[in-house]
Amino acid sequence: MQALAAEAAVDARHFRELVIDAETHVDIVKLRLAARGGVPDSARAHVWPYLLGVWAPEKFDELTARRRMQEDYTAALSIALDVTGPGGSGIDSDTARRVRAELKRRASRDSTALVPPDRYLDVARVVAAQLSTAAEAAADNDDRPSYEYSPGMVTLASQLVVVCETEVEAYHCYASLMRRHERLFTTDGLAAATGRFLMLFRVLQPELYEAFESEEVDARAWVPAWLQGLLGRQLPTECSRRLWDTYLTGVDVEGEGEGLDLHPYVCLAILDCMQEQLLEVEAPEMLAVLAHLPELDMDQCITRACNYRDDVKGRGLL
Repeated sequence: MQALAAEAAVDARHFRELVIDAETHVDIVKLRLAARGGVPDSARAHVWPYLLGVWAPEKFDELTARRRMQEDYTAALSIALDVTGPGGSGIDSDTARRVRAELKRRASRDSTALVPPDRYLDVARVVAAQLSTAAEAAADNDDRPSYEYSPGMVTLASQLVVVCETEVEAYHCYASLMRRHERLFTTDGLAAATGRFLMLFRVLQPELYEAFESEEVDARAWVPAWLQGLLGRQLPTECSRRLWDTYLTGVDVEGEGEGLDLHPYVCLAILDCMQEQLLEVEAPEMLAVLAHLPELDMDQCITRACNYRDDVKGRGLL
């Protein structure tokens, strides 16, 4: 235990040197390389905004950057503003109601729910602001997808609201993540991603796939939530954050499976790890296991995911 604590302290100091102690410039390449192996919980609030491109590597004018970020968030909120909304929430009342209802529902089912009640409004504001700006972008640009509220957005925003130091940073991190992930919140994008995942599931794990078919487990009851929310709800908090450490290091990398495109393969790796347990239960228990995964070795899951990705490429399955 003492050895693990000492190792964690060394890791935390390393990230402090890379980010906080860097006076004029953060070496993003070094930061990404370090973060792929995991970021200490105490450092994520400083590291994730850089990985998501919210903070620029150059640190010479942070005050101006912070002021601009606040102005952008205020403008985004103003688009969703509903001053006559019930409770004086200051945001679109329907979005606020749905986000709060989703958070309360999760808390009633899980005593270890990620977001404390006093942060519900923060999550609602972040989701509403991003939705309003995304709708404007879609209206102005045919290349931008159009989509509506989904509970998966609450999963993503909750993780970032809790990790980030301020609501403003959480909004910008969430908006950056959604720009890379938003097509999974469109009807066509989610259908295509679900179809690809189920094809890989059938080909790469035929025994477990057959068990799901035999038990008539509806893919719609678990696959969309796994894909949209990046397992932020299904995994224990520290496991999901460890997974996101790796995802966020590669959000700008195309075609290498280093970022969000690694996620379907991580899902397959987790099914592989859980296969024995899943084969022993019937449909209702299967869905319960899939909704509340146990603590897993995420480094091992990521390694398996990379192996699956390489296998898929080698066989030309996608």
